[in-house]
Amino acid sequence: MEAARGKLVRFEAEHVGKEGLPAVIDFSLKPVLNEQGETVLIIPEGRDITERKRAEEEAQRMQQESAHVMRLSTMGEMASGMAHELNQPLTALVSYCGTALKLVRDVPSLPEGYIDILERASGQAHRAGEVIRHLREFVSKGNNNKTRVVLDELIHGVIDFIGWDLRDSDIQVAFQPDPRAHEVCIDKIQIEQVLINLVRNGIEAIKGAGISGGQVDIATRLTTDGSIEISVADNGPGIDPSISNSLFEPYQTSKEAGMGMGLSISRSIIEAHNGKLWADEQRQKGALFCMSIPGCE
Repeated sequence: MEAARGKLVRFEAEHVGKEGLPAVIDFSLKPVLNEQGETVLIIPEGRDITERKRAEEEAQRMQQESAHVMRLSTMGEMASGMAHELNQPLTALVSYCGTALKLVRDVPSLPEGYIDILERASGQAHRAGEVIRHLREFVSKGNNNKTRVVLDELIHGVIDFIGWDLRDSDIQVAFQPDPRAHEVCIDKIQIEQVLINLVRNGIEAIKGAGISGGQVDIATRLTTDGSIEISVADNGPGIDPSISNSLFEPYQTSKEAGMGMGLSISRSIIEAHNGKLWADEQRQKGALFCMSIPGCE
């Protein structure tokens, strides 16, 4: 032992404190030497450094998350530039398809299905253009302007936008709108961001659990106080009990690659719209998130 040879020994160890909570102790073994330089006594000392270790770990995590945010910001800028570049050839493609359709409609004896193929190509080009337009809007910084929006139309657009996330899966996203169309005064991009986050959380939970026949259900309804309530439910594994009480706090996540900021930011956005966002803790199967937004006056 180093202390027995006259050398100071220091090490860290974890132990359970009086209240049953884990603590980190910085131990030192200080030797006391006689005139011959021999160790005659070893004095043990210990300092509780739990808070310091937690602060160091939190600082490291914050640094990692900051780097992640910077990467996401860079990706957003790249996506915006790519969307702009893709928009030009798509616009040309739509124009070419339209011109070709005009020309061939007067041509006799065309092969069977020829016009149908051109119409399908034109339709897909239009659809790709809409996806690109939506992407450019979503990654833009926005100007925090609130406008009147038909909520059900916005939700249909969100479902179309995230369709790529459902490729090669049997997960279905269904929407049950209230029979009455609702207008809300919102920042369109921000509310889309919240909806996309909630729906994708459900999709990722279902995929991660390997559940067959996954389902995400979106519904809207008009409440008695005139607000519009939107619910997003899934048949995934449900909310992890270990984070259920801190679900909307920053950096709370059960995902290995998650930042834990989505729900925290989403609640901030909804509250900035004078609304509420909450999770139904009584749901027995899967997760259910609800948010309410005041209707336009």
